[in-house]
Amino acid sequence: ARMAYPAEMYLSWGLGLGLVVGIATWIAGLGIGWLLTQAGIITDAPLIGLTLPNQQLLALVELLKVPLLVVGLGLLLGLLGFASVFGTSVMIPYVRAGERGREINRLLADTISFMYALSQGGVSQVEMIEAVAEADDTYGELAREFETIIKTTEYFETDYRTAIRQQSIETPSEELSQFLTDFLSVIDSGGDVTRFLNDKKNQYFRTAKHEEERVLDTLELFGEVFITISL
Repeated sequence: ARMAYPAEMYLSWGLGLGLVVGIATWIAGLGIGWLLTQAGIITDAPLIGLTLPNQQLLALVELLKVPLLVVGLGLLLGLLGFASVFGTSVMIPYVRAGERGREINRLLADTISFMYALSQGGVSQVEMIEAVAEADDTYGELAREFETIIKTTEYFETDYRTAIRQQSIETPSEELSQFLTDFLSVIDSGGDVTRFLNDKKNQYFRTAKHEEERVLDTLELFGEVFITISL
């Protein structure tokens, strides 16, 4: 998700904020429950019409019923406040990762075409990765994925094969993960990288074309439904 915080720190922050909001909503729920008792909405009247044979137990239930309803309303609102805040903070990385994955998939065919052109010019695999990483203004999030490979090799003294394998696991795009895995297999086996990139370029352009046709068909369907309903 490219968050600016470590996972433990981010989850701790979300948990702390959720607890603060949960306590605040719990106190607010107690206040609302007290106001409902003052307004006569929460009373000691029977709720479900059941009677207890033990008179002492019945008196205890009638005595505690209103306070328990007030406290229960406060706990319910407190749990809802905590769950909404903490759940939202947990979902944010998933949403951002999904957005990054969609952008990577959209730019993958163009990036492979760029790598294919570089390969035809005799550029090595590492130089191709560096060229894509430097073109972040063109390839956006996909360039940042390749930039991570370069930084891993420079700062952690890792060979580029291991860096590519690690990035294929961490990337939010399944298509990029598959491409990096196949790309690494071709490099390890000493295969023709230029031919591999050409095949992948054609494959992803066909996939992108089918995806665009599917989106256009869906938009056309919605357009026909809208026109029919409007008429």
